[in-house]
Amino acid sequence: MIPMLGAVLIISAGPQAWFNRTVLSNRLAVWVGVISFPLYLWHWPLLSFARVLETEVPSVNIRLVAVALSVLLAWLTYRLVEQPIRFGKGNKSKTAVLMGMMLIIGNIGYFSYLKDGFEFRQADAPSKTKLFADVKALCCSTRRTIGSTISAKPNWVPVTSI
Repeated sequence: MIPMLGAVLIISAGPQAWFNRTVLSNRLAVWVGVISFPLYLWHWPLLSFARVLETEVPSVNIRLVAVALSVLLAWLTYRLVEQPIRFGKGNKSKTAVLMGMMLIIGNIGYFSYLKDGFEFRQADAPSKTKLFADVKALCCSTRRTIGSTISAKPNWVPVTSI
């Protein structure tokens, strides 16, 4: 509620308010605003992928690289995708191509839903699920109790040679 009220106050202050003229009109603030949506789209996949690669919370360095890469990809997305679509020539052809792509992607999603996913992924899903469950049971089990927060306590099983 408080952020929404802050936004209302900033907007209602008008373009001549000191905060709007000085802070929000700053080139850096405008640039961050311009890339904010592509940045929103890029940062979670990269941070999630880093987590998958590390199998735990990635180090600070890896997270910083992922965020920096997100900023770079967001800027490139703005320059190479968003600007040409919004301000380039051929608006009717762009609209037709985007509508066609939307219909194709929507149909792929719908038909994969009807078939319970893609067949090539279903063939090895049980083995991957079992492998993930085995790995999680061996090294990363968490104990939960009712009314408590989740506390991760590694359950390491020593490997002995036979």
